[in-house]
Amino acid sequence: MNNTIKIEGGIPIPSKGAGAGARWPNRPIFSGMEVGDSVFFAGRSTASVSSTASYTAKTLGYRFTCRAVTENGVKGARIWRVA
Repeated sequence: MNNTIKIEGGIPIPSKGAGAGARWPNRPIFSGMEVGDSVFFAGRSTASVSSTASYTAKTLGYRFTCRAVTENGVKGARIWRVA
């Protein structure tokens, strides 16, 4: 396996705001949830998932709860909309 880092030229630098969509990729999922709905994120920590849910909760007035779970042998985080 070759782990060589390749130096590349001519790649444009994105604007500072271009990464914002990557920062909150799950926000549309959370904003579309009804009370009692939940979502499982395979391989994700509760900290990473709950931070996005927390932002959504503050902006839309929702409440979420998050738990580390293992489903079908896969560890991850499940988040529920509770209010």
